Amino acid sequence: MLIILKIIIISLLCFNNIFSQKVEFPSKFKILKQSPFWIDWKDLAKIKIGMDKNEIIKKIGHPIQIYEIKDKQNDTYIYRAREFGYIFLENIKPRLSKNSFWTDSSYYLYFTYNNGKLKEIKSEHSYFRTPIQNYQYGTARLDISTNAKDLAKSLVSKADKLSPLWIDIDDLNKIKIGMTEKNVVQKIGYPAQLFSYSKDDVKKVIYRVREIYDGSTSLNKKKFKVKVSTKKSNYVKEKGKDRVFIDPENINQIKNQIQFNSIDGESFVIEKRNIELLYIDGKKSDVNKLGFSIIGTWSPFSYNLILTYENGTLLSIKKYFLDTK
Repeated sequence: MLIILKIIIISLLCFNNIFSQKVEFPSKFKILKQSPFWIDWKDLAKIKIGMDKNEIIKKIGHPIQIYEIKDKQNDTYIYRAREFGYIFLENIKPRLSKNSFWTDSSYYLYFTYNNGKLKEIKSEHSYFRTPIQNYQYGTARLDISTNAKDLAKSLVSKADKLSPLWIDIDDLNKIKIGMTEKNVVQKIGYPAQLFSYSKDDVKKVIYRVREIYDGSTSLNKKKFKVKVSTKKSNYVKEKGKDRVFIDPENINQIKNQIQFNSIDGESFVIEKRNIELLYIDGKKSDVNKLGFSIIGTWSPFSYNLILTYENGTLLSIKKYFLDTK
C-alpha cells in the first residue's frame, strides 16, 4: 500500500512540475518542442492604462504580432493569453486559489498605444465583436478504487487537456457591488479572460459560471474529507481572541489567508500565521495542510459573466451577450 501511495504522489508531483512551467503549448507531453509565447492573468495584473510601451515589454515581454501602425502616434500590437485551468473531474469543484495550470486554448489581446503610452486593451471578442464560447465541461470520472497503474494512466489522460476554472452562484454570493478588484479576486479567484480595459480606467472581465443542479445546494453540499457534526466541534481561534464557531461548509483558503463564516453568518478573513487553533469535526486541523474540494453536481454547460470595474471598484455584474451594435 505504501508503494502504491508513493507512485500516486510522484505522478501528481510530475504533473505539477510540467504544467506549472510556461513552456509547452498546447499542454501535451511533448516537452522537447517549442511553443508560442503567451501571457496569463497574473501578467495582466501588472499592467495599467497609461504605462509606457517599453515598461510593459519589461513586465510581460514582447507582443507576438503587430496588428496596425496608423501613424507615428498610434499603433496596436497583439498578445496571446491563456486561461487558468485544472484537471477536470465530474462533481469536483476546482480550487480557485490554485493557479499553476493553464488551459490549452488561447485568445488574443489587442494593446493600443498613443504616443508610446497604453491607451486601451481589447480582447478579440471586444475588438471584432465576436462571440465568447460557452465552455461545455465533460464527464471525466476518477475511480479511486482502481490500482495505482490504472489510476496514474487515468490522471495522465485527464491532464492532457485541461478545462478552464469556473465559479457558481455560491461564489457570486460572496461578492458585492462596491468591492475592490483585489477583494473580489480574493473571494472568487482570477477571471477567465480580460474583455476590455479602457483609458477611463474601466475594466471588463469574464468569469465562467456553472449552474448548481439538485443535490449540490448550499444546504447539503459538503467539503471533501470534512464531516459536519455539532456546532461546537468546528471553530477557529485567532491569537489573543476568543474562539469563533464556524460553518465548515464555507471555509476557504486564498494564499496565506483563511476565509470562513461563523455559525451566525458573519464573514471573517484571517492570516494563517495568526490562527492559534482550528478544529474541524472536533479534531485539531493543521491550517497549513487544508486541501478542501467541494463535491456537488453542476450543469455541464457554462455561461459567461462580465464584471465591470471603474477605478478598481466593482461597478456591475451582467451576463455576457454578444454586442452587435
